[in-house]
Formats: sequence, C-alpha cells, structure tokens
Amino acid sequence: MAAVVAARVQPPRAGSGLRWRSPTPADIPAWLQLLEAAEAVDHVGELPDADELLLEFEPDWADPERNALFGFDGEQAVAFAWVQCNPNTTTAYRVQLGGEVHPGWRRVGVGTFLLDWLEARGRQLRTELGGDLPANLEVRVDQHQIDRARLLERRGFVPTRHWIQMGRDLTDTPPPPPPLETGLVLEPYRQELDEALRIVHNGAFADHWGFQPRTCEEWRRWYIGHNFRGDLSRVVRDGEQIVGYCLAETYPQDAELKGYTEAWVGVLGTRPEWRRRGIAGALLGDALRTFAAAGFDRAALGVDAENASGALRVYERSGFTVNKRSVTYTKPLELRVG
Repeated sequence: MAAVVAARVQPPRAGSGLRWRSPTPADIPAWLQLLEAAEAVDHVGELPDADELLLEFEPDWADPERNALFGFDGEQAVAFAWVQCNPNTTTAYRVQLGGEVHPGWRRVGVGTFLLDWLEARGRQLRTELGGDLPANLEVRVDQHQIDRARLLERRGFVPTRHWIQMGRDLTDTPPPPPPLETGLVLEPYRQELDEALRIVHNGAFADHWGFQPRTCEEWRRWYIGHNFRGDLSRVVRDGEQIVGYCLAETYPQDAELKGYTEAWVGVLGTRPEWRRRGIAGALLGDALRTFAAAGFDRAALGVDAENASGALRVYERSGFTVNKRSVTYTKPLELRVG
C-alpha cells in the first residue's frame, strides 16, 4: 500500500481537495495519462511508455515512499513530483527535481506547491546523504517553457547548462562514412562487449559536466535496457581494445506525436586519447546509413552545448540541425548539521 506523504508545505487552497500520497507501480497507467494530457498542451515531442515509467521505481535510491508525491482527483493523477539523487558519486550530488501538473490544474498554485515540496525534500535528502561533497538542486526545462523558467528564477535557480536536441533527415541515403585509420575496425555491437563498453564509457565521459561513473546495474538499466537497439549499434576496435562506440535507441511511442519515425544516437563516445582522429565521424556516418537502411525517417541526438570535445561540430558536419533547446537550472544545497 502506498504511504500517504506528510509534506511540510501545505497544498494550495485550490488543490485542497486532492489526495496526496506516494506512488506505486500500480499508478503507472494514471501517471501516463497525466503525461499524455501535458504533452497535448506543451508539445515537448517526447512521451515515455509504461515500461520506462516502471524503471523509475527500480533503483534502490529511488525511494518513492519518501522521494515522490502524487496528487489525485478521484482516480485521476493530476500532479506529481519526484526527487532523484544517485548517491554513487565521488564528485558532487546532483539532486534532480522533476514533476508535472495536469493542464486543467495549472495556475491555481499546484505547481508552486510541488516546487516547495521538491525543495524541502531535496534539502532533507542532502542532509541524509551526509559527507562533504558539494550538492545542487537541478531542474531541466525546455527553452519554450517560459513560465517554468521564470518560476525557477524567482526561487533562486540559475541557468547553468544548455542542451541541444538535433535531428537529420534520412530521406536521401546519407553518404558513406569517412574511412578510419589503418588498423581500426568498425563492427556491430555484441552483447559480450557490454562490460568493456561500460568501462570505456566511464573513461570517455569522465570530463563531461555532471557525469557520474556508471555501475553495472546502471549500465544495464539506462544504456542497454528497454529502448536500446543493439542491431543499430556499433563499436570501433584497435585490436582487442574498444576505442569508440555508438549506442542506438528508439522510442516508437513518439512516432505518433511527431508524425515520423526516428532513431536516436543515444551515446557516441571515444577514448580521450583517440579523439580528433575521425572515429566519431565514422561512427556517426555509419549510424546514419544504418538508420536509413532500417527504414527510419530521421536521426536524432542530444548534446551539451558547452561540450569541449568538439561533438557539436562533428554533428553539424554530418548534417544535423537544431530541433529544440533546453536548460538545466541549478541551486546550491548547503549541508545542514544538527
């Protein structure tokens, strides 16, 4: 049975008739309906399916009984908030805040109430984690969600990182990828490479903003899990050593929203010592031809706009253009003792 969450902040008068409690997997259908209603108004262009929502309950640290709060009008979910912080880090705690309000319940104080609750729970969580690592509250919003950005700024959040979602049409067959250096081999992904890929990934992204090394369980859940397409993924080897990789993902449920099919470059990585030698360009070029041959209308990817590795230039040279932008807002969390 789901626990009724006793938030320290009081719900808005307009939402006082709602029933507030923590969620369980049985609430996923109602949660999905809430997200569908929001997408119909917000036009973000992305919508999880039930299996993706189930993943939110899996990590030991997800702790929905304490870190999540859902508001119900009868059996209808009309609002939710979830605080997430992966404690497996040696650099900084990223206390990520997420939530949504049904369009019919907006502008009556429910969103402000949820942000109050998220911040309060985020501060509690930071205290519980202890240690002396720095910590920040984080919220990511699409650039067109101006009302959300203004609310965050009024509450002391500042824009810290900018993200770009890019796309490329595959109607015309993409050109062949540029050749690799002699001795390098580009080949299909194989399941037996997973652990080696995880280790390479942790090294390739160690210098990226906010990155946290992935455990075996996290790799399985987030990288080669529900949306992963091994048949569309590739690696580059130098002998037995993996020096680059491209892991593909697909989200079939988004095709109806967008009106076209799309394959994603989920992760494109190169060992730091092998960068600027054409490996990323070759993997990307191969991915475009592989996606096109599989019948997809477009290719897509996301990139950190301030990425210092030159990834944005690689994508632009391959014909990708900007689809939309988003911003991560942050607010420092001080450790409270006593």
